[in-house]
Amino acid sequence: MFCHQRSPFLNLFLILGLLLISPALVVAEDNPAKLLPGSTIFYAEVSNPPAILDGLLEHPVTKRLQEEEVYQEILKDSEVAEFLLVLDYIESELGMEWDDALKALTSGGVTLAFDAESKGAALFFKAQDEQSLKKIVETMMKLARQDAADNNRDDPYDIDEYRGITTYGVKNGGFALYEQWLVFASNEKIGMTLLDGLLDGKTENCLADNEQFQEAKSKKIKSDVAWLYADLNAIRYAGVAKKLFTGKAEDPFGEILLGGILDILKETPYVTASLSGAGQSAQLRLSVPFEQSWVSEAREHYFGPRGTGQAIAIPDVPNLLFATSAYRNFSEMWLRAGDLFNERINDKFAEADSTLTTLFSGKDFGEDILGALSPEILFIATRQEFPQDRPAPALKLPAFTLVAEMREPKTTSKEFRRLFQSLIGFFNVVGSMNGQPQLELDMDKFEGGELVSATFVPLAGEEDKDPARINFNFSPTVAFSGNRIIVSSTTKLARNLIAVKKPEERDTDTIVNTAALLSAPVVKAALEDNLSQLISNNMLEEGHTREEAETEIGILLKLLGYFQAASLSLETSKGTLSLNLGVELSK
Repeated sequence: MFCHQRSPFLNLFLILGLLLISPALVVAEDNPAKLLPGSTIFYAEVSNPPAILDGLLEHPVTKRLQEEEVYQEILKDSEVAEFLLVLDYIESELGMEWDDALKALTSGGVTLAFDAESKGAALFFKAQDEQSLKKIVETMMKLARQDAADNNRDDPYDIDEYRGITTYGVKNGGFALYEQWLVFASNEKIGMTLLDGLLDGKTENCLADNEQFQEAKSKKIKSDVAWLYADLNAIRYAGVAKKLFTGKAEDPFGEILLGGILDILKETPYVTASLSGAGQSAQLRLSVPFEQSWVSEAREHYFGPRGTGQAIAIPDVPNLLFATSAYRNFSEMWLRAGDLFNERINDKFAEADSTLTTLFSGKDFGEDILGALSPEILFIATRQEFPQDRPAPALKLPAFTLVAEMREPKTTSKEFRRLFQSLIGFFNVVGSMNGQPQLELDMDKFEGGELVSATFVPLAGEEDKDPARINFNFSPTVAFSGNRIIVSSTTKLARNLIAVKKPEERDTDTIVNTAALLSAPVVKAALEDNLSQLISNNMLEEGHTREEAETEIGILLKLLGYFQAASLSLETSKGTLSLNLGVELSK
């Protein structure tokens, strides 16, 4: 029933459909969930693909892209031109343009699902009306059969019947039409279940009756254009993606990024994902049920005591390129490394601990140094602007800084001031041996704190050198303001952060564990500052001519010009852990 060879034309039809509706795979109301068996472990739906398609086609960014010279060049490509000819032919046979046909096919929504018991996948299209659906499918079948005949192949469809419904078998499954529904199934078992559900109005013990699915669906927001559900209990039991559910991070960086999440994934019953968007912005939200008891004692460094670890809000800083704020108790992570990592990583921790203890005059690095800082950490990178009275390097790097709070400011500030001065002395000795400029120390006290900075002094004869050495990207600085410590690559950025007012406290109902922000215009400006360097590197690494390199870099900069910002947040609220990814387009 659901088997046979699938033609190239049918492949094209399926690929086109899936690509164009992929921004939101979903269906109308609860009908698909009532047709699917309760053993379904993956479910994704798009409720209104035509609205999404209209939004994409009519969006100002789409229109701007179509006016770009590079877009016109793409249309001249031989393979693209051939594809467009095929598309024109299909449109002529359908008697409508491809976007109108797609809207008619998906007017009632689209659903994609996978059933664990039958090991079968299902894809639903609910069309605008039965007549439009029949016309589109019959036209595509006619073209597929014509293509098979022209190439001396058998009929691509194995026609059968099930309870009065005509079925069409193709390779790896088949499809059938019923009223406004077009249903694809990857095997006969799931196919018969779906057709039974359509004919009987509902599948016995269906997904819609599953309490876990109902709980997940109840949290869906009406404004979501796409929604996805996956049964993690079933996926873990099946042994899929075993590494994801071990709870182990492979290295310290992975632990910092995902440590707490890995604990939750070992226990949480399901995951949902949703896509929402309007106008210039879009947001992807991944959510799982969350209980603090699922977090192991070794992972308290990630979420904080009783899950209350809150990241500080990202401040408003001039020329902000990238910023991330997080709650991470690095002292606890360092001290519990034996429970978190394998033997190889722990050997490296032991080696580093010995070296750092020596560097900090015998103080234990994990307990005395990292333990002196609070877990609320802020990292900021900004685009640099070089004053005319200072040497400007050929490669202009961003300025960056790390901000934390000291538990005992009087004691800790003395330790870090001494360490900073010692490091500057060490760098000067090594730099002198290698013919590098020397660093000159300076101290500045202000109300509520002090700033210790180091500035590179040009070598004799290089005072007016243009461009200057890469060293002049830096003026290493450590500042102490109240209970804050600011370790910065430049004095200017440290001063900017001293002047910034402390952001207002967040809503206590939602605990933001991690937040990140990237500004596309500032990234673009930073790249333009180094345009000649980027072009030269492209020529060397890719073997391009200058014209080719300029074109490639120019495309990258133009694409960046379409974006305004990207953001990320990891937060807990009312028993839910959510990872939110946002994108904002330029106006």
